[in-house]
Amino acid sequence: MGFGPVIQPAAAREVRVATYNILNGTGQVGSDAYNATRAVLGRMDADIVCFQELYATTYAAWTNMAAELGYPYTAMGGNNSTADSYYLGYFSRFPILATNAVTSPPGANELTRLPFRAVVDVPDTQRPLVLWTMHHKASSGSIDKFRRAIEAYRIGQDIHAYLADHPDHVEYVLTGDMNEDIRDYQAPAQFTSQPSGAPGYYVLGSDITFPVPYATFPTDRYADAGAGLLHMPAFWEDSATPVTRPESGRQLDYVFLSPALMASPLGSPQAEVYYSETDLGGGLPKAGAPLPAGTCAASSDHLPIFVDLHMADFSAVLPSATFAATGEVGGPFEPEYQTYTVTETNGVDSLWFVEADVDWLGVDIHEFNLSPHAAIEVDVFLNASAAALPPGIHAGAVLFWNETFEQMETRQVVLTIRDTLAIGPADGLAAVGNPGGPFSPAEKIFVISNKQAAVMAFTATGTESWLTLSPANGQLQGGEAVEVTVALNANAAALPVGQYSDTVVISNQTTGLIHQRPVTLSIIRPLCDAVDRCDLPWTTGGDADWFHQTNTSADGVDAAQSGAIGPSQHTWLETTVTGPVNVHFHWKTSCRSSHYLRWHVDGSPVTSISGQTEWTNRMQELAAGPHTLRWVFTNTTTAPEGSNAVWVDQVVLDYLTATPSATWYPSGLPGGPFSAATREYVLTNAGPEAITWSAAPNADWLTILPGDGVLESGASTTVLVMLNEEADVLPVGSHSGGITFSNQTTGTTFQRQVWLNIQDYLVISPSYLWFEGFAGGPPPPAQYLTVSNSGPDSAEWSITPSTNWATATPADGLLAPGETVAVEVAISSATNMLRPGWLYLELAFSNITTEILQYRIVYLSLAEPLAASASASAISGPVGGPFSPGAITFTLTNQSPVAQTWSAADNANWLALDHTGGTLAGHSATAITATINANASSLPMGSYSAGVVFSNPATGSRIEHLLTLSAGIVFCEALEACDREWTLGGTAPWQYQTNVTHDGADAAVSGPVGNSQESWMQTVAPGPGTLSFWWKVSSESNWDFLEFWIDQVRTNRISGDVDWHVQSYELGPGEHSLAWRYVKDGSVSNGTDRGWVDFVTWSPARTAMGVPIAWYQRFGLAPAQNQTWDDLDWLPAASTVPNWFQYRAGLDPTDPEDSFRVRAIQQPAGEPVRLEWWGGTNGPATPYLIQSTLDLQHGPWEPIGTSPRVPGWNIWTNDAPPEAMRYFRILAPTDPAP
Repeated sequence: MGFGPVIQPAAAREVRVATYNILNGTGQVGSDAYNATRAVLGRMDADIVCFQELYATTYAAWTNMAAELGYPYTAMGGNNSTADSYYLGYFSRFPILATNAVTSPPGANELTRLPFRAVVDVPDTQRPLVLWTMHHKASSGSIDKFRRAIEAYRIGQDIHAYLADHPDHVEYVLTGDMNEDIRDYQAPAQFTSQPSGAPGYYVLGSDITFPVPYATFPTDRYADAGAGLLHMPAFWEDSATPVTRPESGRQLDYVFLSPALMASPLGSPQAEVYYSETDLGGGLPKAGAPLPAGTCAASSDHLPIFVDLHMADFSAVLPSATFAATGEVGGPFEPEYQTYTVTETNGVDSLWFVEADVDWLGVDIHEFNLSPHAAIEVDVFLNASAAALPPGIHAGAVLFWNETFEQMETRQVVLTIRDTLAIGPADGLAAVGNPGGPFSPAEKIFVISNKQAAVMAFTATGTESWLTLSPANGQLQGGEAVEVTVALNANAAALPVGQYSDTVVISNQTTGLIHQRPVTLSIIRPLCDAVDRCDLPWTTGGDADWFHQTNTSADGVDAAQSGAIGPSQHTWLETTVTGPVNVHFHWKTSCRSSHYLRWHVDGSPVTSISGQTEWTNRMQELAAGPHTLRWVFTNTTTAPEGSNAVWVDQVVLDYLTATPSATWYPSGLPGGPFSAATREYVLTNAGPEAITWSAAPNADWLTILPGDGVLESGASTTVLVMLNEEADVLPVGSHSGGITFSNQTTGTTFQRQVWLNIQDYLVISPSYLWFEGFAGGPPPPAQYLTVSNSGPDSAEWSITPSTNWATATPADGLLAPGETVAVEVAISSATNMLRPGWLYLELAFSNITTEILQYRIVYLSLAEPLAASASASAISGPVGGPFSPGAITFTLTNQSPVAQTWSAADNANWLALDHTGGTLAGHSATAITATINANASSLPMGSYSAGVVFSNPATGSRIEHLLTLSAGIVFCEALEACDREWTLGGTAPWQYQTNVTHDGADAAVSGPVGNSQESWMQTVAPGPGTLSFWWKVSSESNWDFLEFWIDQVRTNRISGDVDWHVQSYELGPGEHSLAWRYVKDGSVSNGTDRGWVDFVTWSPARTAMGVPIAWYQRFGLAPAQNQTWDDLDWLPAASTVPNWFQYRAGLDPTDPEDSFRVRAIQQPAGEPVRLEWWGGTNGPATPYLIQSTLDLQHGPWEPIGTSPRVPGWNIWTNDAPPEAMRYFRILAPTDPAP
């Protein structure tokens, strides 16, 4: 039968999407900016709003606005540390199924504000709506344009990757502030290299190749993203003005649509730039009355765009995917049929017809009636005619016709009949090697089989002269097979450095079908070329190999780069040399500061660099004998930064050596003579060739003889270095000099140091005195200096203290040659009145005879006699009590021998001290108890603090202890992390508070600490998993820090005024200690002098049943409210078995047809056992395990084989038939824990 000519597509579901850069967030609730933004959003009445320039500080206001406007679903993206405080986000009236932040690849840092993807479940539609919102780099410099081009490239990559995983999600939108006007002249059109001016944190991905196209931005840059993104023009109401930033008159904001939305047969999209100045009630339909003219200006400096889309309504025939079957000529085919569910989505009884448009398809029901919302299953199957089809790809369709409403739905069918010529393996030949070879692998063998009974002819051809195929043709009898060798021939050895490719074409001359296998040949320079030293043996290893590259180098040509590694991995480069030799090399790092490139000599580390270190030169002198040199790049468990790569270049061996290498220390009196006034250096050439050398001093009081020469291989010569007459006129003191030895052949240099010490005749020792005592006295005991005359004549001397709190006795005198006197230095009792602290003075020793002054420093440290410690600092309990601990004991100790008067006081009415003052004898202690009294029971829920102050009136010192009381709240609630155990410590503990927060509710703040004090909190987390948290600090920049530690290693720290931003870390297996520490230096306080932490989340990599969290996320599954990821393990998948079972079996948890099942196969007598089961690769990579037993009830079960996982039917056959009745089972092991 045939259908009438009227074909109507499915109905449309209209959706309105808006994009809005709201300039620095919504503002606080009730502010002018907040009210204006709410009014604009209400007027547009969009179903989904894509935001740019959200602020974390107004997150609570933003979510409040969503509730006011009727958006039950919101999502805010992540934040890159380079993006200040800007975030991207969504309001949605429909469920948001999944979100994802677009990031640079590992080792790169290119994205200023992380683009944000959302997948939205629009009710009654065939598929979800996928959105990307972004905010490109601003400004007009070349580096800004380059960064925009790279950002667009990364977004395009994410769109491609998403659509590859979800090919049926054809309705997608890209929106945002793109910071470029397509109407402007844009130059340059492309970039051939990265422009200068990038910030220090900017790291370009190693996959970027030049030229990088730019103009016309952004339309051309998104033209090939996914299936192509098309610019949706938008204008002010009833005008042709596209401006979205009135202040500059520029069009900066855009909406791009997928072809399925732009050219939808359901209706063309329409868009408008909303501007309250031109809102006269025209244009696209809007909600409410026109807004006052200044509303948009009060909200933002950008104008929003909104677009009306037409999405395909929910299909009446499911599934909508193509029915794809495969098989051999004559069958069987898999699958043999497809079941479609036809649902009456209209409100009345309807008559349906079903028909296939090709003769090899059949349907089991051709005509039926359906009442409203009823459903029926229709099987479409491959009939007997399919077995007669030749090899190839055959297409057909099944037409579902609703006669009542004249609506047609078509379902495509593709039948792939494999050629009778079978070729294995499926992959091609990928060879690599150095110029001239050898290449690895040098050949690949393909097995060609004839799967039919008749004779078949074949040919095998390639196009490149460096490839040989043998045999190149032949005939195969039915069932016969032959091996065809594809090999690199002698012509490959003549090829220069480069990438080469060819395609091997194997043709079935009987059917005319061809099969292709790719061949690639990568000819690269050897690693020794990269480091410019091919006379040395080089090896590489670890978790990845080093390699030759030309993108980053010290010499502008090439360098060796470390292999790509992850957390807890390493990669090394090694060679051997024979000394004596001076080794020179350049090295560079781009990595986290805790990831090091270390240089080892003979197994011992010599030096290292890390972080963002530019090219630097390193030289090391090696002694005679063989030496092993190794460069090792190591990652810790923390996430990478920068390129996460290191480089080594220009390794030079300088065989010119000079002995001795130790520093030369001549000394003497003014005018001389000097001890060790000369030194001989022996120059040796340990290399294979002659060396031209030179030697030059860097001080005019040194003379070198000879100053240059030529050394033959293995020869030595002596260089004499002496102090000349210029040394006689140098003043008293230490004078630095040196000799630079230059190898003119290699261009390398090395130095030998000289320190000339010229002493006065008056010798004073020691160089300083250090006194320690207590404020209030008594003064510490006296100490002594010795003064000696080492000159030939008598010396008159005197001592003058710089202040009066120390005396020197005697204060002057006359010393004969060789005579010595002891000078007593005593601390005055006047220091008993000084406050605790330390001070110093200078003793000026004058040699009156020579008129030379020398100084000696006297230090005095006065400690506070009283010290106080507390048994606890944190108190907690429910509202009304009881509180624990109920009392805190302070121990007050007098550390000095002098009695001290003290007093104690507190500033809280819920605290009572049992003693408030007294006198402590020398070297004694007393206990003071602070009791939580009845007033604490009347405190409402909250966090309270009290200070207990111990005062020493004699010294003016105060010792303050801070106590915190939490009534009805738990500290962990400040961090939203009560699933962890928290330990608090330091001078003052961290506290719960609600004044400064990221989430608008509460956060933890460091305790109030003074100079040289700290406040810390700590917890543990079981790896592997992901830790994230928000933090903020207000402190003295670069001196007081908020630090984060993982496993006792400081991982990051912030200082100064740093606003809320998020941190994320991937942690490996095992238990990890996590600590946050606010620490102060010895002086100065700036800002609030506190650190804050909020919203600590720990996301394990796997559930309790071993299911990776990423597996659930890949299928769009997430725990519902009040559920955990572990709860998902036991919830039923679409096939009704638990989700963890689907993972273990490698099956799709969202597909009701994808279920584990075993198909019974009856084998003829004497044939091997054949097992068939339905499995998949959506789970562990470990193969299925086949076990067998003779006793089903008692076992034992013995392993008899494995089978690699394949999607669909898995087949296993043993080599021989069983000797007796056996039972078999198939196990699906999980991957080993990472």
